[in-house]
Amino acid sequence: MKSGNLVSKFLTVLIIWNLSPQYSFSQHQPITPLQNLIRFNRIMVEDGLSNNIVNCILQDKFGFMWFGTKSGLNRYDGKSIKVYRTVWQDTTTLYINNITSLAEDNDGNLWVAAGGLQRYDRENDNFIRIPFDSTGIHGTLSGALFLEYDSSGILWIASWDGLQKFDVKNKIFTPINLGRDGIPPWGMRLDKQGNIWISSIYNGQYVRVDKTDLSHRTYTFKSHFKGKSNEWMTNVDQPSGIFIDERNTVWAYAYSGVSGFGCIFKFDWQNNSFKNVLDTSVGFAVNTMVKDSAGRMWAGTYTKGLLLVQENSKRIDSVVNSANPNSLSGMTILCSYVDRIGNVWFGTERGVSMMPRWAKPFVYYSPSNENSKYFTIGEVNAIREDSVENLWFTRHIPNIIDRLDRATGTFKHYTVPATARQLFVDIDGVLLVSSFPSPFKYDPQNDRFYKLQFHPNTWKGHYWDSFPPDDFLRESDGTKWFGYQNKFARVNKSGNNVRWYSTEDGLANLHIQWIFKDRKGTIWINPSDEGLAYYDRSRDRFVSTKEPRFHAHMVFEDSDGNFWIGSESRLKLYDRKADSIIRLFSRTDGLGPTDQGMTSVEVLGILEDNHKNIWLQTDAGIAKLNIRTFAARYYGSSDGIPAPSRNRYHVVGTGAHIKTKRNEMVFGLGASGFVMFYPDDIKDNPNMPRIVLTDFKLFNEPVKIGKDSPLKKNVLLSDSIELAYDQNEFTFEFAALDYTAPSENHYSYKLEGYDKEWVKSGNRNVAYYTNITPGEYLFQVKGSNNDGLWNEQGASVLVIISHPWWKTTWAYFGYFFIVATILFSARRYEMNRQQLKHQAELKSVEAEKLKEVDHVKTKFFANISHEFRTPLTLIEGPALQIYSGDTNMDPKENAGIIMRNAQRLLRLVCCLT
Repeated sequence: MKSGNLVSKFLTVLIIWNLSPQYSFSQHQPITPLQNLIRFNRIMVEDGLSNNIVNCILQDKFGFMWFGTKSGLNRYDGKSIKVYRTVWQDTTTLYINNITSLAEDNDGNLWVAAGGLQRYDRENDNFIRIPFDSTGIHGTLSGALFLEYDSSGILWIASWDGLQKFDVKNKIFTPINLGRDGIPPWGMRLDKQGNIWISSIYNGQYVRVDKTDLSHRTYTFKSHFKGKSNEWMTNVDQPSGIFIDERNTVWAYAYSGVSGFGCIFKFDWQNNSFKNVLDTSVGFAVNTMVKDSAGRMWAGTYTKGLLLVQENSKRIDSVVNSANPNSLSGMTILCSYVDRIGNVWFGTERGVSMMPRWAKPFVYYSPSNENSKYFTIGEVNAIREDSVENLWFTRHIPNIIDRLDRATGTFKHYTVPATARQLFVDIDGVLLVSSFPSPFKYDPQNDRFYKLQFHPNTWKGHYWDSFPPDDFLRESDGTKWFGYQNKFARVNKSGNNVRWYSTEDGLANLHIQWIFKDRKGTIWINPSDEGLAYYDRSRDRFVSTKEPRFHAHMVFEDSDGNFWIGSESRLKLYDRKADSIIRLFSRTDGLGPTDQGMTSVEVLGILEDNHKNIWLQTDAGIAKLNIRTFAARYYGSSDGIPAPSRNRYHVVGTGAHIKTKRNEMVFGLGASGFVMFYPDDIKDNPNMPRIVLTDFKLFNEPVKIGKDSPLKKNVLLSDSIELAYDQNEFTFEFAALDYTAPSENHYSYKLEGYDKEWVKSGNRNVAYYTNITPGEYLFQVKGSNNDGLWNEQGASVLVIISHPWWKTTWAYFGYFFIVATILFSARRYEMNRQQLKHQAELKSVEAEKLKEVDHVKTKFFANISHEFRTPLTLIEGPALQIYSGDTNMDPKENAGIIMRNAQRLLRLVCCLT
């Protein structure tokens, strides 16, 4: 809308200003801009943290965050927390639950100080307690407090027993004799040369131990500052700790045990002494210091929140806990840490607060009722910028107007006798307030609001219950347009002619919510719930669009002349020539989350940046839309923008969003406050997250690591998992280790061999499978950071589900052997049976043959006997005649008969042989 600068000259004719001394303002309270510039992600007990008192923080080589608390060690992956605690009589757990320090060596081993020294065994996901034996000292490191690891493989241990040097590779302890100078410790750090710095409670001393010869030197602040004009310096006798930055600057912080004042010192290497950084004390004890990736020095205090230490200007700014859910979680900062991508972590007495390096710089102002210190509670009706760039806010609460002074960053709250509805700023910078029963004007010289009175000859027929207008527009010729809940008026330049429009003038109804003038000079209005209408100057009447009726919260014309219409359910691109909606946009186009299947999006504000991007205020947050490509990007609660909260029965104001002279965008969030930002500063997170497997479950139960377990080692390190045939229901949990906005990290996974396509799980980091048949499968998962930068390589593990024993290879070999044996036996049996049958048949044949032979032989012998008998008979006769001496015979004849028959017998005998 352009009505904000269009109110000046008509009021000089229409209105007479009268001072009413009854209107005053409450004394304004300062608000530090830093408080709103910094956004924190909170991790507390309700998020799974074992205890809200966080003593130490570390990021391991895989990217996990570890939090040592008063009651347990916590591993955080952005989505879930795994807690490690001591278990009675279990030597693979922690000595005690109070974790005081963490360190990681060159091999990625995590060392833990918790009543003693222990090393985290990542492969078995448990702890190895390190026994300590040094003759003449103590038998244990029962008071291990602080750990520091140097690049040469030495773990330095500061404890109630003194300073110990532990050779990690050879597992050798060497005590360092510091006398009483370094006992007991309150902190320990290593400088770039490997020297050890210890802050000691004893006598307010800081001790530096030379790494080369293990000699030490003691620094006492009390002696260094004795005799200074500022008495608080001479009483600083309680060291709080020490910090060494990337430039090897040694920072020390201490406080007075008597006065409670604290101070910050920096070591002067040239003079070998500590010097005070600030001109005055910080007024409270500093517990920890850290420098972020931008070079800003942060100091965490005891009970007073977080300080930004600006050495050059010798000043500090504070960040404290507030009603803002994105504020610091606690006021006592116990430890600090910067991870590999520059996120700054703070351990407090109320959990962990993390300041994301790549958080979107949306500056959020939340309402507060704490003595009106911040932005007053109430729904934002309108936002305007005056001539000196201050921002003004009207609220849907009685009698309050807020001003944000851009020079000082402070709010001022003004009290007026009525509820302010709309704000208008004329071309001279005069601020006008639309309210009932009368409007107001702001007088910058007296810093007061004055009641406006109308000229008695003006506004004939005007009803006071119709005032204030919902919108106002002044044209360049001085013509003024007023839209009310039940009237619509045009006033000429001189103010003596008022034209009231009715439904007979083409208006669908008389509730005009906004007035808009496009680049061609056409006046557009929005009769409530009746679409659009434009003013036909030639006929002095309004023409409604042919487009079906829709409720338009506002119309915005971009730099290319496109009309964008915001409604209760969609963003619409309107073609004026065709009088039609040519494109609709919803949540599915990127204008908001699609949780629970929601697709509609209510558009409450529209602005354009200098790069032709449309910025939208929706019921879900803020969205950016490229008008060339229609690519959209949504920003919501994870980016520090709460969803707008407003009374849906209250009229939607058209002025609750502006683009300032500084090219900032300001969007009112209803009762949630407001947000402001520079569009060019909203950049994507460039860090590709590492994807890791964090847990493996069978039948929704965690799987213990062991020789007889499917998990032989931590799933994080596993290349394969072997399961029995009946272990076919399993779950994988995984994480993208980017902590900027973990809830916005997205995932896709696939079980190769089972899933045909990648499963897009959104921000859900669990994959569940059931009734998986035996075989080999490759589980793969990939993920993105909060701005959609994907790690396509991801993580993977081979899942082998064995077949049941009756389906194994050996079983099949057995089956083959048994079947072969059966077949062989059957074959052998059949062959034996056939052989026996053959033998029987052979015997039968042989018997028959023998019988036949016997018959033949009998016949043969009968025949032979016959054959023999005949010649023998013939021989016998002549032989008897010869023997008897028969004279009648012829001997020669008988001899011939005998000879012939004998030869015959001889032939028969030869035939037999």
